[in-house]
Amino acid sequence: MGKGAQERKLGIYDFIRCQWPEFVVLAVKAPLEKIVRTFIEYSNNQKTTGRYAIVNREISWKSNLATRKSIKHDPVVRGYTFIQIHDNDWTVIWGSLSSCSSIKGTLIHENAINLSNILETKAIILSEENTSSSIGYSLYEQGKVIENFGYVRYTYASFESEFRERPEIIDICLEAEIAREEKMIEAYRKAEQNGNIEEFYEIYRYEKDENREKTNDTTQKSNISEDWGLEFINDFFCQLGVYLPVCYPVQDKDETLLAIDRVSEEAIARADWIEVTQTLDFFANDDGLNDIPF
Repeated sequence: MGKGAQERKLGIYDFIRCQWPEFVVLAVKAPLEKIVRTFIEYSNNQKTTGRYAIVNREISWKSNLATRKSIKHDPVVRGYTFIQIHDNDWTVIWGSLSSCSSIKGTLIHENAINLSNILETKAIILSEENTSSSIGYSLYEQGKVIENFGYVRYTYASFESEFRERPEIIDICLEAEIAREEKMIEAYRKAEQNGNIEEFYEIYRYEKDENREKTNDTTQKSNISEDWGLEFINDFFCQLGVYLPVCYPVQDKDETLLAIDRVSEEAIARADWIEVTQTLDFFANDDGLNDIPF
């Protein structure tokens, strides 16, 4: 892995530009080795998770994963990936890079509570759910949630905190965003009435393309430069000192490796992988909770 970037990386933008369909990830302010051993210890002693009883649980740990460059359409291996960033006090944990189901959210929430409580530190969850297009974070300190932020474009933004007031910028930006959306809808209706739909779409596409050029990234799923919600989250992660890298576990010839995108190759110091295979009682068929590795 890299020997460390000349410029310290922070924030969520590199990770977000990967266009994960849904995700729920965690960062804990503690060394990787300490976190992994703590995770295994309390996981082995755990009897329930959410509303479910743990009938059987097996845990396998692979430390210091070998790495390779990421490849488009790489299949991601399920499990927990623990990532240590160079010159950074936070360890990043991938819970799921493909789903944000209720059971996955519960598991990561429990891990945030347990790790922040046992290690007497802070933890933060970032998650995005595709159906509602919502994204948000929860900040934990010593086992308790101390701040939440959730955001759906053009709809709403929720904020609760035990240590600061709701920032005015949230409502200012949300109102401006809703106003822009309403203006665009009205413009579409007028264009439709006048038979100028194609002209409307041409203008709309031009504005989107122009904004994308400002970010020098035409592959991202949303325009980060004008997305105030992502900017708010990114600023907060930067303030905390958290960096979410672009990497994921893959299986190559029966070996679990860490695939790393070039944007993060110099940032990652070490990565471990844990597979938790468990059987839960009262499982629901639609959530697929029986004998599933998380």
